[in-house]
Amino acid sequence: MPHVARRALLSSALGGAEGASMVRIAAIGLACAIVKGVGTTASSWAEAALAGEVGARLRMQVLDGWLGLHGLRGTRHDDHGSRAAHAEVDEKRALASMTAHVHEVERGVAHGALVEARAALALAPLVVVLFAWSPDLAGGGVLALAGFALTALLARGRLKRAGRASARHAESTVALADEIVRHADVFTVYDAVPGLRAHLVRLGTAAVDIGARARALTAVLASTSEVAGALALLLVLVAATRGWLGAGVSLASVAPFAVAFFMAYKPLRELTEARATRARAEAALEALGGLVGEPQPADVGNSRAASAREPRVLRLSGVRARHGRHAPLTVDVAPGAFVAVVGPTGVGKSSLLRGLLGVDALAEGHVSYDGASIDGAPAGSARPFAWVPQDAPLLAATIEDNVWLGREAPSAAATREVLERVGAGRLARELVGTGLRLTVDRAVSGGERQWICMARAVASGAPVILMDEPSASLDVDAEAALLEAIERLRGERTLVLVTHRPGAAMHADVIVRLAADGASSAQGRDVEGRAEGDLDLAALEHVAVEHPGPGRVEAEPHARRERVDALTE
Repeated sequence: MPHVARRALLSSALGGAEGASMVRIAAIGLACAIVKGVGTTASSWAEAALAGEVGARLRMQVLDGWLGLHGLRGTRHDDHGSRAAHAEVDEKRALASMTAHVHEVERGVAHGALVEARAALALAPLVVVLFAWSPDLAGGGVLALAGFALTALLARGRLKRAGRASARHAESTVALADEIVRHADVFTVYDAVPGLRAHLVRLGTAAVDIGARARALTAVLASTSEVAGALALLLVLVAATRGWLGAGVSLASVAPFAVAFFMAYKPLRELTEARATRARAEAALEALGGLVGEPQPADVGNSRAASAREPRVLRLSGVRARHGRHAPLTVDVAPGAFVAVVGPTGVGKSSLLRGLLGVDALAEGHVSYDGASIDGAPAGSARPFAWVPQDAPLLAATIEDNVWLGREAPSAAATREVLERVGAGRLARELVGTGLRLTVDRAVSGGERQWICMARAVASGAPVILMDEPSASLDVDAEAALLEAIERLRGERTLVLVTHRPGAAMHADVIVRLAADGASSAQGRDVEGRAEGDLDLAALEHVAVEHPGPGRVEAEPHARRERVDALTE
């Protein structure tokens, strides 16, 4: 038969039946190696993917918990003193600590829990084989390993405590080093720098010592697992030779049992190391729970899509910013008006905007839009505002992502249109559709940040745009171009601009001047007198700082130029 002939020919070529048998064994070995390689690759991918997924979800929980516990950041202006700066430093430390803890948890998943599971799966068939081969020998081995298992369980608790202590010492070291650097002048005056440096060294040494001892304990446990396995095998063999395990155990059965028992050494070691890694991850997870609160449910009951796109009357009744020293403000802003808010540094101009946005609480007063109160509305789509802050934030992402900010861009043409409306046509031509990531693939100037942030506000569709010194980082020409873009939005959106620049204020329909408690002024006084020398406000129309009462400043954009001309004659 052809098949028999082929086998005979193959056997002859390979040196007979023995050679063919060797080839089959080699082929089986090759197949096993391929299966092992594929399995290792798949398991490595699965481990990395699972660890990454756990880390991603944990980061989102941390973010939600952080916002739920700490709320939105307060103002960060120098004129509010050092309290804001200290709070920001504390937040940065906490966030850095959380990042380290999340990384430790990810490592605990990849090199702890998953490795534990893999080691347990490797041990399971060996245990079955051992008990199937000789229940008496296997039972003796389990009893011999019981003491080691109890020791490892107790050591796991010690490793968790060591992980927590090491993290605390490391955080204390970073915090102290930061304080020494930030307040070196104060500590130098008190001649305290040498003592603080010595204390810093002690903290660092303690952190290193705790970490080293924890690592050493992990290594001892891992090594002890092999020692314990060898000791257990020795005890079982001695018991078998002495006949202590019964007549059913023969010396002939001990050799295969010993081979299978030796194969369990590596999984035992991996299991011990993985449990130590998981203990550190559990300690990090507990630390994360102390840094953040419970995640807060998202408020999905409000949508900006339900808000009126056409601007409506914005009314402030006896409003005073939480961080500021101005008198309560009462003013009606007509739809589509352009309002400039001016006043000395630290009076509360930026804080007033933050109060309107809902990111800071107002000290007093009420705010309504289109006749409906928004006092209790959360920051976001429940309020009719878009925000252009002084420090315009950018994502390390495309210009489309930055303009639409979390929403899918309708089209490249829509992005170009929004940018061109605010006078950023050059950015539209250079960046839209390129896929370049801002701040990563392409540097962005301070002025370009403001253009993008203005485009973001327009793209949001919010009927009221609040702007906090948007031209602060611009030169004269760029400022003029930005003001022209703002002018084009007049009537279409209500515009509220905080500024120190007379040129910007001159474009406004209404100027609201925030002044210290008790200050008030009425229409009819000369421009210079109202400005009190702070600004040459040629467009000053109303001074709207007053105590709550029946008086109210109406911000009506019509006939603005005529009124300004009358004031400046």
